[in-house]
Amino acid sequence: KFEFISAFRPYGKHGFQHMEFCDNGKDLMLVVEKNDNLFKVLVIDINTMTINHEKEYNDLSCSILKVFGDFFICYGRSKLTTFNKTGEIIWQKDVLIPRHKLIGSSKHNSVLICTNSKIQNLNITNGKIVWEKSIYDLYDIELITKPSDLRTIEIRPLCFSTLLDEEAIGLIIGQTKKGTLLSYHSKYYFKSYILDFNGDIINVIEGDKRTSNLQFIDLGKRFLIINDKEVQSYENEK
Repeated sequence: KFEFISAFRPYGKHGFQHMEFCDNGKDLMLVVEKNDNLFKVLVIDINTMTINHEKEYNDLSCSILKVFGDFFICYGRSKLTTFNKTGEIIWQKDVLIPRHKLIGSSKHNSVLICTNSKIQNLNITNGKIVWEKSIYDLYDIELITKPSDLRTIEIRPLCFSTLLDEEAIGLIIGQTKKGTLLSYHSKYYFKSYILDFNGDIINVIEGDKRTSNLQFIDLGKRFLIINDKEVQSYENEK
């Protein structure tokens, strides 16, 4: 049996859009949309149930909110915004990130974004590019039939994840015919790339089957690659 302690309603009649805990497990950040152009950022102490910090911003959009160490990363309307733990904006960057391919590592002071054409590693404290790598330099198109098919082939990043307790980066790139907008409508020939946080390739895992659904799951010392046919498990040989 549980005893009710208290209720806290800090965000008004419309509720909140997104929430994340700080790494300390004590502070909670809420992003609240007051209207189309005004957003409120609240940092709440969940032990005392009080608002520690409250900021309002114009023209801020947040379709996704993540926390990496002492920083909150908000993405919306093609803009990446980074807050500190008091809700103040540290830096912003205009970028189009398809399907929210946004990951990070407080261990490596990194925010990583994957667009349709490249990976960028950004310094989490200032937003400056540490390194970037082209998707097209990673993936060599495999001609399944004849060379003329090259005109109709498109490659796409499909999955993006930190792996092995944030010691590696996983990227799955798929090859399909041009013209299909949604990944789950396509069957892909694919390869999985494991990179370190310097952007160097550690390993390339060849996909031997065409699939439409792909996913990484990090288990610390090992990770899974899940496709339409099977669940594959990998671990570091070190």
